[in-house]
Formats: sequence, C-alpha cells, structure tokens
Amino acid sequence: MDASMSTTNNNNNIKSQGLAYRDSSGAFSGIDGGTANFVMQSAGTGVAPSFVKPNMFLTTSGTFNATKGRGYILTGASTITLPSAPTTGDTVSFVCDTASSVVLTASAGQVISIQAVISNYAGTATSSTQGNAITLVYNSGDTSWIANKVIGTWTLNTFRPNSITGGYMWIDGADPLGTGTPPTTGTNVLPVDKMSIRTLAQATTSRRPVYDSGVLNSLGCLKSDAAVNTLITATGSSLTTTNSFILVTQPSSAANAYLYGGSSTSDTPAILSNFGGLSYEWFNIGDRYTISAGATGFNMIEVYQTDASNVAALLNGASAFSNTPTVALNGKNVDTIFSSGIGLNVGTFYLAELIMYRALLTAAQKTNIRRYIAQKWGLAIAS
Repeated sequence: MDASMSTTNNNNNIKSQGLAYRDSSGAFSGIDGGTANFVMQSAGTGVAPSFVKPNMFLTTSGTFNATKGRGYILTGASTITLPSAPTTGDTVSFVCDTASSVVLTASAGQVISIQAVISNYAGTATSSTQGNAITLVYNSGDTSWIANKVIGTWTLNTFRPNSITGGYMWIDGADPLGTGTPPTTGTNVLPVDKMSIRTLAQATTSRRPVYDSGVLNSLGCLKSDAAVNTLITATGSSLTTTNSFILVTQPSSAANAYLYGGSSTSDTPAILSNFGGLSYEWFNIGDRYTISAGATGFNMIEVYQTDASNVAALLNGASAFSNTPTVALNGKNVDTIFSSGIGLNVGTFYLAELIMYRALLTAAQKTNIRRYIAQKWGLAIAS
C-alpha cells in the first residue's frame, strides 16, 4: 500500500472518531474532550488547541436584548431587556463601567426582585453609578428575576396591584387619595379607586372613613367608625365568573360588621367580621364559610372564586378553606365598603388595603401580591 494512502486513511480514522487538528507536518492528530463547560481555544496553526473557561462577559452599551448565561460590562448609557423565555436557574449579570443610566427591563409577565422589594410586571431596575453591579437568577415559580449579588443601588419601579390585568377595585389605605401624599390625620376621606375602574362616593362627610397615620409599619390606614355608620358606595363594572379578592384589615371592636358587601343581603359577595364570634367569614348568599375563628391584629385575607368549581380562602398566605360554591358571582357587585348596603352591621376597624380583580390570579401573581403586602405592611405572610 502506498505510504501516502496509509497516512490518509489514518487521518480519516482520527477525524471520524472525534475532533482533530492538522499539525505542522500536515498530519491530523486527535483532540481530547477537554473539561465540561469549557470552550476550545486556538493556539495557532499547527499547534494543538486547548480548552479554557469561557469569558462570560461582553463589553457593550446601548439598547439590546440580554442573553441568558451571559454577563455584560456596560460602558455607556444602556437600555436592556432581560431574556423573554428563561427557565429556573438561568442567570444574567451586569457591571456598570459608566455613570450613565443603565435600565434593566423585565419581559412581559416577569418582575425583578431585590431583597423584599419587587418591581412591576415588565418593570425596571435602574443604576447610574459607575461600579454598580448585579447578578439576576430566574425563578419560574413567581416569574421573577431575583438579585443574587448586588453592588451599589439599583432602583426598582416598585410593584403596583394595577400592573395585573383584570382589575376591579383598589383602595390603598396608605394613599387613599391616590396622589402619593397622605391626608391629614383625623380627617374624613373619600378614597379613590386606584384601578380607575369604579366610582366611589359618599355625600355625607361624617360617614366617610377617617385617615389615621402610622397605624401599621409606619403607614396610615382608613378607619371605619360604627358610631357614624361609615359607608362608601361603589358603582361601575360588575364581577365576572372568576374573581379574586384581597383584603388587609384589623377589626378594632367585637361588633358584627361587613368589611365590604353588596347593595343588599341578596346582592353579595361580602367579607364579614365577628359574626357569631368568628374573626372573618366569606358570605355569598347561600355560601357562608369560616375564614378564621380566632385571628387577631392585622391580617391578609384572600378569596378566589371559580364559579361552580371552587371558592378558596387564605389567611396570611395559608389555606383557610376550599369549598364548592353554590352561587355565581357573574353580574354581581361589591357595592359598599365599611358596611352593608342596607346600613346594618357597621363595625369599627382599620382597612389597610383592598384589592379586587375580575379574574382568577395565577399562582405567580398570587405570590407577588403576597410579597407586595408583606413588604409594604410588614406582615408575616407565607408566599
């Protein structure tokens, strides 16, 4: 056999069994498998390449979509969209080698989380200090990019309940006028719906709730007064077949009370306080279920209803009950807050937050609502 043909066959055998390189004599030599997750680096013509740890950081700036598993050294003003289809454990890192603005934006349905604070959905984290850095790790359970390592200050546009679609009503006891400036302590307040869905009214000033500052976690709340029959009415869009109700409250008297309800006893749903000695109950005509028989202090109450399928309640993030409802909510309204529509069962209690949706929240949305409430009001809530 010709020697050149033998060499060719040997070279082909080497190539067919894996990676190879052509050495200085022109012959092919095999390359070993290297180290897992390393990349092959050329050492020049005729020299065996080596396997090295990849350089994960790219020096760049401007507007671009980040790639999971990469890092970026930002040398100028940058607007960056985080990966749109990550899976749990995916990471992305940023180092600011600039004092210009760097804005990280979550993709639709995602949030950014730094310690206990979360951003809006499709929210942002912003830095404008050279030397700042952040590494984000994705968790699909609450669709959040969680800050694993943070250097310097990154400012979030913090989560707001109206960033979730399907809003019905949102009363914020810490900001009842929706201006960002709390009222004067002791004044009667007509709150606004911060979802801008429903119209709240009360012509009699004395029947409006009173704003009380520094009640919970240094924030103010709205206080109902049984002596003057506090009552706010709400008009506008009706409930649908699937709905979500979130309430943060503390009854300050043992009186039976509607925390909110319909315009009459036949037009509900409602959450009741201290009926029959129970701390909280869910009431919807034929459906009356105990949420808690002994809760004290401020609590977060959640009720989720899928008509003819399931109605479930949680107290501070822990399951309270789950039952099959007998009454649909479609077309009904929450017409009154602080009292029943027939003017009965008025109690004295604080309302910190009331959030409602004409939709059944996803598991991730529920988790992020609980984290928002826990961080804002300083409550211990299971997420």
